[in-house]
Amino acid sequence: MRFQWQKGNQVPKIETVIPHTCPDIDKVIKSINSAQAAIGKGLKSDDRSYFEDAESNLDGLEDILEKLRTANDSLREYAQRFLNLKENIECILSDA
Repeated sequence: MRFQWQKGNQVPKIETVIPHTCPDIDKVIKSINSAQAAIGKGLKSDDRSYFEDAESNLDGLEDILEKLRTANDSLREYAQRFLNLKENIECILSDA
């Protein structure tokens, strides 16, 4: 997160780059649902390819979840910095 001071204003403009995580969350949900469906079909069939489909659907989810963890951490840091800034401003205003 970066702070940019605007001319004539004591309150910084806050800029942050926190990725939009909904598409990744949707991918994880879709993959899990597809894997569950494939496993369900596999349990009712002698065809082992359903289990391979389930494995394929789950492949790569770890990477997506790590990206989500990083985005969540960035959001948490942003919120904490914003809270700290708010408290600093309140302290300055209370002293004025």
